[in-house]
Order: sequence, then structure tokens, then C-alpha cells
Amino acid sequence: MLEELFKLVKETSADSVINNPDVPNELNNDVVAEATNTVASGLRNMVAGGGLQNIIALL
Repeated sequence: MLEELFKLVKETSADSVINNPDVPNELNNDVVAEATNTVASGLRNMVAGGGLQNIIALL
């Protein structure tokens, strides 16, 4: 399930990162990786705060 979520982050970042001339191509993977880490961190924080049911509802 998480792999699908991370794949979705990469797919949705295409327009704002990969196809963005302001982001050098050599940094595309780093930017996408940071976005993925941010999503994962948010999910961890939700779980730590007792929000597991909210995450399950999202999925």
C-alpha cells in the first residue's frame, strides 16, 4: 500500500517537478524523494497521534 502511495507522489510530481524548467534535471529525484519523505513523515505523525483510523479512512 505504501509503495502505491509513493508511486502516486512521483506520478503527481511530474508537472510540478520533472517538467519544471526551474528545477534542474539532476535534482528531480531528490525533490521527489523529499516529497515522499514528507508524506511518510506526516503519516507517521498521524499514527503516533492516534490517527490510524483517519489514515485507514483515507485509503
